[in-house]
Amino acid sequence: MHRSRVGVILIDHPQPRSASALAFWRAAVGGPPGSSDGATNGVYADLGWLNGVEFAFQHLGQGDPRLHLDLETDDVPAEVARLLRLGASVRTDHGEYAVLTDPDGVVFCVVPVQTGPARFRAGATTWSEAGADGADWWGWQRSWDAQQEVYLPDREQRFGALFDAVEAAVGTAPRVLDLAGGTGSISQRLLDRFPGASTVVLDADPALLRIAAHTVGRDDRVELVRADLRDRGWVNAAAGPFDAVLTATALHWLAEDRLAELYRELTGLVRPGGLFGNADHLPDSGLPGLTRRLGELAEHRREKAVRDGAAESWGDWWQRARDSAELADAVVERDVIFPGAWHDRGLPTHDRHLELLRSAGFAEAGLVWRGGADAAFAAIR
Repeated sequence: MHRSRVGVILIDHPQPRSASALAFWRAAVGGPPGSSDGATNGVYADLGWLNGVEFAFQHLGQGDPRLHLDLETDDVPAEVARLLRLGASVRTDHGEYAVLTDPDGVVFCVVPVQTGPARFRAGATTWSEAGADGADWWGWQRSWDAQQEVYLPDREQRFGALFDAVEAAVGTAPRVLDLAGGTGSISQRLLDRFPGASTVVLDADPALLRIAAHTVGRDDRVELVRADLRDRGWVNAAAGPFDAVLTATALHWLAEDRLAELYRELTGLVRPGGLFGNADHLPDSGLPGLTRRLGELAEHRREKAVRDGAAESWGDWWQRARDSAELADAVVERDVIFPGAWHDRGLPTHDRHLELLRSAGFAEAGLVWRGGADAAFAAIR
């Protein structure tokens, strides 16, 4: 398994005209000012950022003006091998990086991560060979994330807010319970950010846990536990204590009385000084009308994306899983565990959640992020 993404877009110009070409492009795109020759290190110059992708200029010793991409990766040999299978050719192998051409001769490079770990994590695609069973498990993981992002376009922002709270409260090597963790989306990102951490992914869904088992569950820092939060015995399966417990877009499935019990149960799992964080559908009691309209706006955008074929819906994803050889039996079992669809019973506001947490014994509780009708809160034990 490895990851890659387009990290840098470079405009290449040969000397001696490269300085004037750089001046043109800086003026054209409003790039940052530089020295008179434009070179930040003799070869490269910064032109800014395009949605997390670096835009840069390269002074060539010779050759024709061109545009080329740098694909950055956490495993250069694996990425080169993947691209060769797709029809690319190696022009020059420099060891640390390689210059390739696509099937029609367009030059591009495969390089180590250049834009920083956070940008790389946010935009990289995970690649893996099919498993022994022939299933593309990382493909399932990617499609789950893509489907979730249709409903939660700011999903990475809420995760980032929770991780900031974890780092501030308990440091960079926590033991974390990924509560109702599904495919392990939180664990995957948390371990990328905190390599010294470990996680327990707990969920009742056999299909999502199967995907987790074949992807993030192969990491020695991850343990998978199957337990149902509706069953009060789940606490024993979790095997605390934990430095932090994190969950996202899951607890709205629970009725409020069970939610209050769950928060009391969490006080026995989170160590003193530890943190509980939740990102979910959390209406704002001060803006009931606007919150409702924001939810309607988000639903309209989501339906349009699905209708236009730009995204896969929740129902379509589950139907595809139901029709697949590798997940069909697990989805049948899931249908027994969760026989009905979720219905909006009138969700508790974020104020109500914070009140329940304080009543359960958490010393502090408050919001760390809000986006439209959703929010993330943290509570300190």
